[in-house]
Amino acid sequence: MSRKTMLITVSILLAAALIGGGTMAWFTAKADAPENEFIAGSVMIEAGTTYLYGLEFKEGDVGEVFEIYVDRENNEVTYAKIWDSSKSSLNALAHDNNNHRLYYADSPSDLFYYDLTTGTGDHDAGNLKDELGISRKIYGAAYGLGAYWFIFEDTDNLWRVTFDPETGVIDEYELYHQNFAGGESFGFGDIAMEVREGTIYASTSRGSYFTYNIYEREYTEFPDADAINLQLGYGGDGILYGHETREYTWYEVDPDTGIKTLFFEEGENGKMFSDLACSYQSNWNPGDSETLRYRVTNTGTKNSYLKMELETGWSLDVDYLQEYWDELCFSETYGSIEELLEDIDTEEGPVTLTLCQSSQESWLHENGAFYYLEEVEPGGSVVLCLEVQLGGENAGNAYQRAAYTVEAVARAIQSSNNAVEEVEGWEPLRD
Repeated sequence: MSRKTMLITVSILLAAALIGGGTMAWFTAKADAPENEFIAGSVMIEAGTTYLYGLEFKEGDVGEVFEIYVDRENNEVTYAKIWDSSKSSLNALAHDNNNHRLYYADSPSDLFYYDLTTGTGDHDAGNLKDELGISRKIYGAAYGLGAYWFIFEDTDNLWRVTFDPETGVIDEYELYHQNFAGGESFGFGDIAMEVREGTIYASTSRGSYFTYNIYEREYTEFPDADAINLQLGYGGDGILYGHETREYTWYEVDPDTGIKTLFFEEGENGKMFSDLACSYQSNWNPGDSETLRYRVTNTGTKNSYLKMELETGWSLDVDYLQEYWDELCFSETYGSIEELLEDIDTEEGPVTLTLCQSSQESWLHENGAFYYLEEVEPGGSVVLCLEVQLGGENAGNAYQRAAYTVEAVARAIQSSNNAVEEVEGWEPLRD
């Protein structure tokens, strides 16, 4: 089965609306109307899903692991700590999406991982310095195509490591390409991988930005790039983001040119991240699952109930299907591309969408919507976590190069005065 591509898009428009006539009115909010304000009090919410993972920069001190939220609608970056590590000088963060693990290294090049399913970290994954006999630090790493890729500081040797899927411990390792840049050593910096093309993107502290294609084993440097000395990571929106640690600045990076565009500068009271990791994998195989998170914040003045409504669907690559009609053996079953398209479910198809374990106690899936079961106070934030899985039996060749889109609308309603009993769509959840 060829690889699939999943793209996730999210609507994060903010709004507040007042429902009512001449008798009783309720404050509500929705994510697809112009923003309004009300003197008596308002219900307003923010929702977003573009996120990364990061390690806070603490040289010689114990590290902390963060989930980082990027809101390009308002050009802001926020974050939430998910793990206090007992290890020091953490770096080389990389996200194993299939097994829901975040791998990272300490200064002796010991590898550990944080388990996103159980919410526990510092699990021992093996010692690369002892395994390889190399006394150097791992400063840049990425995860993709079933492996952890890294480059030791002051080398240009690319290593590939695989882990046991059950234990998370090092299984195999190999020197994938020695002197891939012709003998030029690099100080990092960071690397990120786009797995559709098998390309590693790198920003180094030695004043260079380069790409490396693992299939073609081809190294390309961009002398006019300005994305230098950045921590790199792909967000859930498919954008390559860069963070300049000591300057507290965030950029969008053009992966094909290495040109950066500033969109957020936090100042000295912000966080410095020593490394970033991607939040998603861009190729989707039958059986793979994708973790989708929505962070919703009550930015109004009233306690509120929240719900999320999703619209989903497939967008098929018709040109690809036509070009490879014979190779994909469709002519044995279908007489034309039109006949095939009529037989394909472009709404849900071979996809199942369920609550993550971490959201099962606080959210309820009912009548096609996800309801938060508690009140959210002004300033409070909650996270809805969903698992989106591509099935195996029904994921036929017609879904190759197709995109699965999830669009979300967040809604809120005041929790006072029995509003949920009066407004359709809320009453099944409240006693």
